[in-house]
Amino acid sequence: MRYYTKEWYTLLQSLGTSELFEPVIDKEYTDEDIEILYQDMMDKYVMEEQMAFDEPPFFLIDAEEDITPVEFDPAEFLIGDIDENGEEVNLRNPDSYEELVEYQRREREHALMEYENRGTFDEEAARREYEENYRMYLEEPDEEVPQWIRDAVDPRLVAMWVLPERIYERLVSDEETMQERFDELDAAAEEAYEDMYADMPDEYIGIMNDLSDLEGDSVVEYIRNGSEITLVLSGWDEDGGSVIRRIILDDAAVIEDDGLAIEAGRDEDGDIESNCELVSYEIYYADDRFELHFMFSNDDLKYLTVNCGEIAIEQEQAQTLAQ
Repeated sequence: MRYYTKEWYTLLQSLGTSELFEPVIDKEYTDEDIEILYQDMMDKYVMEEQMAFDEPPFFLIDAEEDITPVEFDPAEFLIGDIDENGEEVNLRNPDSYEELVEYQRREREHALMEYENRGTFDEEAARREYEENYRMYLEEPDEEVPQWIRDAVDPRLVAMWVLPERIYERLVSDEETMQERFDELDAAAEEAYEDMYADMPDEYIGIMNDLSDLEGDSVVEYIRNGSEITLVLSGWDEDGGSVIRRIILDDAAVIEDDGLAIEAGRDEDGDIESNCELVSYEIYYADDRFELHFMFSNDDLKYLTVNCGEIAIEQEQAQTLAQ
């Protein structure tokens, strides 16, 4: 990867951690202090949950008020149908401005009906939820929390998402430094991404868009057969259905390979799961050949860079994959 590198991704994942915490007095906390703070944080959690429970539905865009039929672009909106379980299914782009307006009207009516019939806030359930979350974070600390914090702070405080002021201020300072570096890398990446599009022949622009759709998909197989390389990925289509996609690279030569160790199978519900995910890609075109850069999350971050003559992307329903 030239721009969307391991450094870029690691910084991206590290930013925002300070927003998960709030500072508390910088001192040595006794067991009694921890218990008092625990009760205070639980009370705050319950209060916030009740405020959210009592918050009326909010709609970001009202088509009738915010846009006109002339401004309407169906590609910018998704609509769906509500099934018997209250879930939204059959997601699609609206065929017309009128269909969008009618969909939003039904959506508002449904949301308001659910709000008016929401019942009574269950304070005890909120307290149980807080306790369960606390115990879960205590047993398995969130990986987003830097190791230096876990080494320096009582794990009970971390599980309550509070930090002594001194530690909190250092975290904020570290993130400000990381943000500056990330902004620098990201600006270069965005400029390079524009160049990628500019250099790509028109008939191949669709390949770039298709590859972008695969970011976040699970990698099921990595197959090398002579000069052909196939990556098999599991993901979701626009309708929420589980699909298998294959990236087939022909007349291919590997430039860099960190060594993927893929463990894939099916969970108890029959859904495909894998320990490998496609994080990002870059693609370059020169002398009638492609140079594809992939970065995967596979226990740690790994690169795969391939030079190839042809790229094909195939898709099929996930259940057709041999179990």
